[in-house]
Amino acid sequence: MRSLSIVLFVVLWGVGSLQPAFSEQSDERQSYLEQALNNVRVYFLTVSPVDLAKAQGVLALSGHYRLTVDGKWGPGTEKAFEKMLDTYTAIGGSGPDWGVNSPSDTDRFLDWMDQAAHAHLTGGEFPD
Repeated sequence: MRSLSIVLFVVLWGVGSLQPAFSEQSDERQSYLEQALNNVRVYFLTVSPVDLAKAQGVLALSGHYRLTVDGKWGPGTEKAFEKMLDTYTAIGGSGPDWGVNSPSDTDRFLDWMDQAAHAHLTGGEFPD
């Protein structure tokens, strides 16, 4: 009986000690997503509204954007990009070869979005 108590103590203590690490990871991920979203927003300040309208169209095809495709950055566009970035980083992380770590990485993300929209429409797997 004593060994069972010790095992339970170790298991419960171990589970309790993991909680802060998960919440820190969650905070770190949220911070990364906010920075990545800002990088996407900055990118679209430097290109034509037509480019943003194309991206809104891809977001619509993927099921994340249900508003008018107008080439303007607004709350709906931001929310749709946030959802896509969440999926993008969940699949590939935020490393130098995958994440949106600067505005110039947005092109890579947009290419992935095109592939993801195609997968969504055809029932295929999201790209990785």
